[in-house]
Amino acid sequence: DPSADRVRFVFEGPVDDEGDVIERILAVELIENPEFREKFLTRMAWQMNAVWKEENVLARIDEIAGMIGPDMEKESARWHDSYASWENQMEVLRQFARERNGYMLQHIQGYFDLTDAQMRAYGFQV
Repeated sequence: DPSADRVRFVFEGPVDDEGDVIERILAVELIENPEFREKFLTRMAWQMNAVWKEENVLARIDEIAGMIGPDMEKESARWHDSYASWENQMEVLRQFARERNGYMLQHIQGYFDLTDAQMRAYGFQV
């Protein structure tokens, strides 16, 4: 689900075991430190503008789909499955990539209570 608020989940979501509790405490304590928060938001903006940029993610999905597509077609025939089903799942991935960054921007801005100007100052493209 591209609209899943993973930002809030990291800092406020349920914890299932001791390891999750430690991770949560660490995340919350770090993000409360102004210097770390500044670096985190700047790095997150860079990640979204470079690594997770929609065009880059779509290109990578297409690249991998192109590499394994012929094998998926053979496997579909072998297991009496539908190649069209695999193609549909590739489109689900592409749609996720198209929608995700918009939601991430909303989640970051909402969780950290940032204005558009503050988001731009960190490097987010709003």
